[in-house]
Amino acid sequence: MFVSGAFSISGSIRTIPTRVSTTYTLNNTDYFVPVSASAPFTITLPASPFDGQTFIVKDAVGNCSTHNVTVSSSANRIDGSPTHILSVNYASVTLAYVSGFSTWSII
Repeated sequence: MFVSGAFSISGSIRTIPTRVSTTYTLNNTDYFVPVSASAPFTITLPASPFDGQTFIVKDAVGNCSTHNVTVSSSANRIDGSPTHILSVNYASVTLAYVSGFSTWSII
């Protein structure tokens, strides 16, 4: 769905979580990504994102301090860095792509 201009929603938005427990590349149907890490692994952001594309990556079970999850971008930086590491239990990161700057912003 694409909306140009203002719109409002009454109620809540339902998203289907993409549960991840091993290396994974995000795609255009992903949004909320709860992770369960039993070993360190990497989640890679899409190589060709669209403007405003947003992802939420969340340590859902609280073991990122032992098993870090690395969010990586192969083509664009994440707030100036090639990666962002979840290393605290129950940590999360919300990322939005800004095409005018060719960067992922942590919001």
